[in-house]
Amino acid sequence: MNTISLIGKKYNDTLLYTESNIIGDTNQCSKKLKRLGGMYNFNDANIDSVKLNFYPVGEKSAFIVVDNQTSTRTSYVIDEKDALLTKQTIDQINNNSVWAHMCYVDDFETHQELLKIDVPYSIDFCTLKKRETYLPIMKKAKIIFDSRERKNEYNLFTLDTPIILHDQNGVEVIKNHIIISSFSLTPMKNLNVNGAGDIYAAHFIKNYFDISLNKSCYRAMIETTKTLIERNNEEI
Repeated sequence: MNTISLIGKKYNDTLLYTESNIIGDTNQCSKKLKRLGGMYNFNDANIDSVKLNFYPVGEKSAFIVVDNQTSTRTSYVIDEKDALLTKQTIDQINNNSVWAHMCYVDDFETHQELLKIDVPYSIDFCTLKKRETYLPIMKKAKIIFDSRERKNEYNLFTLDTPIILHDQNGVEVIKNHIIISSFSLTPMKNLNVNGAGDIYAAHFIKNYFDISLNKSCYRAMIETTKTLIERNNEEI
């Protein structure tokens, strides 16, 4: 069984579910839920074929408004503890995993230590911080995940590493400013999409051990939709 190491801040999520989120108005919430988020969203993918090792470094509180009607989410976050990656943690990751995933690499106050990870790794981003700051880490990565709405962040430099951009309309993969593949998806309403990017990464990495980049992208898109639907049915 392949072991994936997950590195990131421990997210303490408070989710507020609403049927309408109108800025500047009073919005009625149907439910409040507290849970672990961030890298722990990988658990929602329910993958039995891989083992997940979690390495929480630092801590963050997140307050998330989930708009069921539009299947969108809005987050408000507070840094509680800096993300510090120790030599002991790096050694454990290098010795005990075949793949590492850095959840929200732009969360790390000091990210140069991440370059000491020797196993193949993927990364993702959660903010609009300038990507040039992370070029050494991106160049060494095997895969970069990001939201398609942040695609313009990659316009100023050329990168050999495939960048997988995802949103509710599907997935596209760019490399050296060229779209090498894309897959469309019909958006679904009344769906809790919180953690969808993490769930997509989980499915992709699991698939990528056995099949090609393009097939992994497509299959992960389908599997993520299925996971979100199943989770939604459990919540009703």
